[in-house]
Amino acid sequence: MPLAHRAPARAPAAGAPSDRALEYTIVDRSSEDANHRAEELHVKHGERARGWYTERNAGFPAYVTARLRRASDLRQLRLLSHESKIAIAAHVHVTTKDGRVKKLGTLRFESNAECGYKARELKTVHVNVKEATEVRLEFPGCHENARNDGRQIGLMALTLIGEVSERDSASEAVTARTPLLGHRVMSAAGDATTEVDALTAEKIREVMVRKEHAVDAEDYDEAKRLRDVIAKLREFGVKVKVLQEEKMRAVDAEDYDEAKRLKIEIDKMRSNGYDDAFTAASSPRSSVRSPSSSAQVTEEVRVLPPLGSPVAAAPSARATFSFDDVPIRSKHADAMRDLTGGKAVEHDENDIERSMSVASSAPKDPPRPKPIEITKSNTFREDDVSAAGMSNDEVPAVAAGRRVPPELEAEAAAFFEQEHEDKVVSATKQSVKSSEEDDLPPLAPLSPSEQVNAAPIIEAFGEDVIVKLFSQAWLHRETALQAINKRLIAAWENADSSAVVGAEPRETFHTLCKTLGDRLFNDKVANVTCAAAITLASAAKAYAEFVSARDVREAVGDSMSLLVDKLGDTNPRLRESIREALHAFASDAPGGVNILANALCKPVQKLNLWRVLTGRLTLLLELVPTYGLDAPEKENSFALEQVMKFATKCFDSANGEARGVAMKVVLACVDIVGSNVRTYLPRTLKSAIKDVIEAAIDENEDPYDIRGRNSGASKSPSKSMWTASSPASTRGGVVFSPSRGRGDDWNQPSPSVPRDDISPEMSASATTLEREITRRIEAHGEDHPDVAAAMNDLATLYSENENFERAQALFERALSIQETTLGAEHPETVQTLTDLAICHLDREDNNLGRPLLQRALELQTNILGPDHPDVDAIRDVLASLDAEL
Repeated sequence: MPLAHRAPARAPAAGAPSDRALEYTIVDRSSEDANHRAEELHVKHGERARGWYTERNAGFPAYVTARLRRASDLRQLRLLSHESKIAIAAHVHVTTKDGRVKKLGTLRFESNAECGYKARELKTVHVNVKEATEVRLEFPGCHENARNDGRQIGLMALTLIGEVSERDSASEAVTARTPLLGHRVMSAAGDATTEVDALTAEKIREVMVRKEHAVDAEDYDEAKRLRDVIAKLREFGVKVKVLQEEKMRAVDAEDYDEAKRLKIEIDKMRSNGYDDAFTAASSPRSSVRSPSSSAQVTEEVRVLPPLGSPVAAAPSARATFSFDDVPIRSKHADAMRDLTGGKAVEHDENDIERSMSVASSAPKDPPRPKPIEITKSNTFREDDVSAAGMSNDEVPAVAAGRRVPPELEAEAAAFFEQEHEDKVVSATKQSVKSSEEDDLPPLAPLSPSEQVNAAPIIEAFGEDVIVKLFSQAWLHRETALQAINKRLIAAWENADSSAVVGAEPRETFHTLCKTLGDRLFNDKVANVTCAAAITLASAAKAYAEFVSARDVREAVGDSMSLLVDKLGDTNPRLRESIREALHAFASDAPGGVNILANALCKPVQKLNLWRVLTGRLTLLLELVPTYGLDAPEKENSFALEQVMKFATKCFDSANGEARGVAMKVVLACVDIVGSNVRTYLPRTLKSAIKDVIEAAIDENEDPYDIRGRNSGASKSPSKSMWTASSPASTRGGVVFSPSRGRGDDWNQPSPSVPRDDISPEMSASATTLEREITRRIEAHGEDHPDVAAAMNDLATLYSENENFERAQALFERALSIQETTLGAEHPETVQTLTDLAICHLDREDNNLGRPLLQRALELQTNILGPDHPDVDAIRDVLASLDAEL
């Protein structure tokens, strides 16, 4: 079931069934307040919503059932929640006319604490249920807050949008328009429109009406053509319905980029598909034939578009006919000859009466469209008088050849085909854009306080743009940001930028950045946040010569953390857009690096937010080699102390990926300042981590340049070698390289040459770590927990380098030692079991990995608790496996 959204309902497309609010009555409820009865949910036009409350301290689940007056095709549900008596969720069930009950899905409501319980949340759900008779909402519980001491649920309004079912109303509607057709049309339409989308179904019904008219008029050629059109439309409608279902699944998964792509694809198909269906089944009457010998001519075929579709120019469809195949010429040839000769045409009164009766019996709504005006190109000759229906004896001799030479036919065909495709794409984009703009709500004027606060940017960018920027519709906000960004780019590209930056550039820049930070950096729509980040980067470059570093810090210093934290968002497009924008901001803004460093290295409050940590560390890793550390020759550079404090603090994270990127940042600092990093290494740093850093420092100071770096070239940071478990873990925390099982000779030193399966930069570290395994075996023996911890970290190193075969062997050996010495339920053993399960999954061996991961979930839940981030991460992995089945 698609998730609810806050956007306004879309207007029905041309030719689509007209949806409206359906009448219903409340037939059942779990409980109700005396002053807020369930019948108050049905809010009619102009009435004030009183809503339905459950009784105080009533039990859960609560429910309410609405019965429709007539069986209807349900298109949309709208639920308006109370501002404080808010349900946690609502399970939506629908009963159809045949008695089946279907659960459509679950709606989840926000707690509303962020806005101080001053707003009501409207959930709009798009559904497609045929012949619905009842809608039942079940509420498992409520959000508890100080204003809801009675633990009540309040629903202010329930609106059901749709149309009366076809079986109840469509037959009467068609009979009213075409009383002579009987029930034959609707029975056929029901069979033809079962598996197609609603819009195509309406098109099919319209064509069926036209086909029945042709049958009644004994115009069987036209009936045959329309039959083929219906077949084409049915085939097209099935494809559109499949795409619509994929779109709804994407909305359900909150993948709005995919949903938008599918919507555009559907609109593009509809813009061409209906016309293509009519063109593919062109009428036999659309080409005029006359008797002749064996001459071949090329004539244009004019095709009528489907009812309700816009009349547009289309490429001419041409067919070649032999006149010997047509024994009878057009019955209008004599009349056309008389018209050509300037004679008056006499009409038979019976013909006039017959034509008038046919005209009166034809459906008046919608009107019959005009023929398509076919664009002529120089590829074909112009029409001659034979196209008017005259006999072949009266046709003047005209060459029937083409103007394009045979050797250029392929090139000409490709040219006109590409030209047609470009026109179609351009028309599709324009129609999609105009349809989206038509769906937007009207703009609300700025409040007096907003006008005062936004006065500088109103003067610089125009009031219409700023009104959109403050709009509740995200498409308006995105459009406004794009317009502002376009103006800012023009400002730095043109020599005279005074018209863009405003009379007071400092005030304009400060107001613009404050508006971006306060309203848009934390926008719930990813597109708006992306556009806001790009606008900030453009503003930094456009106003660079007018503002100082202090001005920039005052304008964006407080809100920069919001953007930086978005680097850990699960949306890859959002992460990439913000990363590029922050790169540009650091490069162009006065003092940009220092401002960004303060946000990136901000003290960590929650180490369990590993995505945020990883995003910040990754950007640091990209920027530090570029701008340096404590570089006096640069105005903008990072402070070594600030970077080291943040990176070493991240070593305490329970997430291996965050610790790995933190190690990369420290090694990048070693590459730049060498042994100066020792000053900032904490005393509590684990010896294994310290050994890796010390090895990197020694290698950095090697005068013989063992790693083969060019003189003066910056070193690329080594890959992560640290993936220890939680800070309370007793694991040694070192990382190693080769895979050796029990019984292997660990006392033999490993070769120091680079290995094929890992990068050269990891080879030296792998050698050091292998020697550490040897040292531990000599000190404690092979079956010791410290040896198992070392092998576990070595396996992690191979896993990160995608050498899963070696990693698996090491994980299995380490798990065997820990189960023997520590026990099967020890935290270290459970962590190794989890790593081994993930290794199997990385090798796409789900049959082994899944049972191990389920066992690890049970043990981790007992050790860490059900709400621990690591437990949630395991649940997410298992859920993704279930989704792939």
